[in-house]
Amino acid sequence: MSSESVGPAREVHLAALGRVDVLVNNASTPAGWCAAFSGTGRQTLLEDIDTKVVGYLRCAKALAPHMQQRKWGRIVNIGGFRRRSGKHQRVAECGRRAFDQDVGG
Repeated sequence: MSSESVGPAREVHLAALGRVDVLVNNASTPAGWCAAFSGTGRQTLLEDIDTKVVGYLRCAKALAPHMQQRKWGRIVNIGGFRRRSGKHQRVAECGRRAFDQDVGG
């Protein structure tokens, strides 16, 4: 999610539901698109990092205070098929995995 969309999305959900118990981060690149690191252009790489790493952080940062205030909540980060297949060629995937390990323990 973009910086501009996270706050309004949080407010809409909190207004409709009253609380958020679970945040599921599931950002991805369109199916079928994958490129080796050496073939990835700078702009594509930055967009990928913004979506998969920074986007996860934006959402977590927006909802974590609400969860902490309630003393309960879960943040689930879902990796793509590439993670299960062992083909870790994308830098953003490594960043997202590091985030998962750091936040999730």
